[in-house]
Amino acid sequence: MCNTGIFSIFNTAFGFLLKVCCNISGGYYIIALFIFTLIMQIVLFPLGIKQQKSSVKMAKVKPKEMLIREKYSGRTDRVTQQKMQMEIQELYRQEGTSMFGGCLPLLIQLPIILILWNVIKMPLTYTANTKIDTVRQYEIATQILDGAVASIDETTGVKTAEAENSEAVSGSEASGAESKANTTAEEDNLALFRKNYVALMQSFAGTDGVDSNGRYKQDYIGGDKYTENTNAEFSLTMFMVYDYRATIISDLKANGVSADVLAKNIAADLTFDQSIIDSLPKFTYLGGSETLLDTPRNYGLSWLLLIPLVIFITGVLSFYVTQKLSPMANMNPNGASNGGFFLKWGMPLFSTYLAWSTFPAAVGMYWIYRTVLQMGQTYVLSRMYPVPVLTDAELEEFKRQMKAKKKKTITIEVDEDDTTYDHLAVKRQPQNGGSSHETGSDISSGYEMLKGDGDDVRSKIDWAPLKEDDNSKKSGDNNKEGN
Repeated sequence: MCNTGIFSIFNTAFGFLLKVCCNISGGYYIIALFIFTLIMQIVLFPLGIKQQKSSVKMAKVKPKEMLIREKYSGRTDRVTQQKMQMEIQELYRQEGTSMFGGCLPLLIQLPIILILWNVIKMPLTYTANTKIDTVRQYEIATQILDGAVASIDETTGVKTAEAENSEAVSGSEASGAESKANTTAEEDNLALFRKNYVALMQSFAGTDGVDSNGRYKQDYIGGDKYTENTNAEFSLTMFMVYDYRATIISDLKANGVSADVLAKNIAADLTFDQSIIDSLPKFTYLGGSETLLDTPRNYGLSWLLLIPLVIFITGVLSFYVTQKLSPMANMNPNGASNGGFFLKWGMPLFSTYLAWSTFPAAVGMYWIYRTVLQMGQTYVLSRMYPVPVLTDAELEEFKRQMKAKKKKTITIEVDEDDTTYDHLAVKRQPQNGGSSHETGSDISSGYEMLKGDGDDVRSKIDWAPLKEDDNSKKSGDNNKEGN
């Protein structure tokens, strides 16, 4: 993923930076990852500033937005909801901000994070001090595994699928039953080894490079058909650093495979160049036998378990820091009761599980570094651009401005028996203070319609009556009682 086209250019640039960090750290990958993450956090800091400014503006506008929503509370009809949204959009326009202004920096950071992930998971390509032909390294590893599978098959007498199909069914079934009954512990171990070797071979050469018998296709060796699987580069690096070739030969010898069979199937020149291995960073972790290439779940109780544990702790701390200092969190005080449980516990637990079961320890370390530095950035930005707090006086002034909006009164003359507009009727006193009976005039019913300032065209939205505030409602009730 992200290894072709324009992404390859960014991968190369970021990979060069990671290689420089490895040189600065003396070749220690765990330190190089921190330097690399710190540099990238500094590079992305302007985006963080832009996002903070946008969030601060939104936090300042949010109380005013809530007042508009309160004005329309209890009204769920479509016309009123549309009018409310129009007023909110107008408010954001007047304040010079956008409801989605804080999303752009996050969207820009997403492809950058994907590129960083791609660079970190490909140490052979991007962190070695020398130019490495990764295709050749994949092919060497695949041929070693294929030779191991061939040695197992020759020792145990396992026939290929084609040979078994050519035999009589009755004879093969009897032979298979007898073979299963007489299997030894060594043969069981070899069967397990074979299964693991085939799976690893497929990850290196792809499923197209391995036939139905679990053997590497001969026409793929040294040919143009072979294409390495970049998603397995961590596994290939482990294969080289841990010298799996020697481990495979030792395991097979211990389980009954002769040295002659191994020498015949695994050629002596199928080895990795020691200078290539020496050019790789030091992947050691806390001085133990485990390295940053390992996945914690494969090593039981070990120092590697500290990585998923620290990921969980920093994940929970990050939630608290964000809730305390982030303008986005302050804009939604109900967030903790709605989605807060998942953000506080669900996300850290999910990240911890992935770091324990799936990702190499190097990815977990990058995760920790980035979370800690992100918390530090949140604190710094909160001091540089604190969240504004609107005073009661400012809110009262905004309420006054909302009530002071001008209305246009439009009078429509209708027949007395026409009740179409009765719900908009407004009682009006005759001129000179007299009643219609006193003046003898036939005054038509008057109707008031709400119309926005400067609007030339009326719409159903303009007709939506506003919700009366408590003071006006009480005043109307008192007038009724007085009458």
